[in-house]
Amino acid sequence: FLAQYIPFLGYYLVLRFWSVSFLHNLARLAVMTVASAFTMANGVFFVLPLIILLAPHKEHRTYALKADVAFMAIYVIYFHILPYNHIAGHGSFRADVLPDLGRYLNYITTYVGSPFGPVYAGGMGAFFVAIALTLFWRSLSQKPASHLNSVFLLYIIFYGISVAATGLGRVNFGIAQ
Repeated sequence: FLAQYIPFLGYYLVLRFWSVSFLHNLARLAVMTVASAFTMANGVFFVLPLIILLAPHKEHRTYALKADVAFMAIYVIYFHILPYNHIAGHGSFRADVLPDLGRYLNYITTYVGSPFGPVYAGGMGAFFVAIALTLFWRSLSQKPASHLNSVFLLYIIFYGISVAATGLGRVNFGIAQ
């Protein structure tokens, strides 16, 4: 429950209290990244959607670059400096995804569509992924009209990254899990 709602709340708080000071924004991003990471390892990717959203706009590229450096620092600290315990049996990109990309994509669509039950999971997941990707590509060329639209867009990007990362680790366990 918290793994989904802490990032959503984080995006709301970060955008609601956005300031001209990079350090104030960075502090909020770091706090929300740590809070998200405590819910699950994918929470470390909290800053990444903001970077993806800011990078295409010329006036925000410097900010996106600084945020990218901050993201890389948090990532390295979380996975390589702190005592992170890798989960036994998790798959790898090279061994489990590359040889059978179709199985990975099937896992992702089933994972996303799982609230619709086992019969409709794959189809509904594929539908949701197609709509989310369409909205994402459209949004890159325009600035969202409101903070709330930005919050939803950031969360959709975060959710996509989280699902892709989850699929990388778990696809070798099969869809039944």
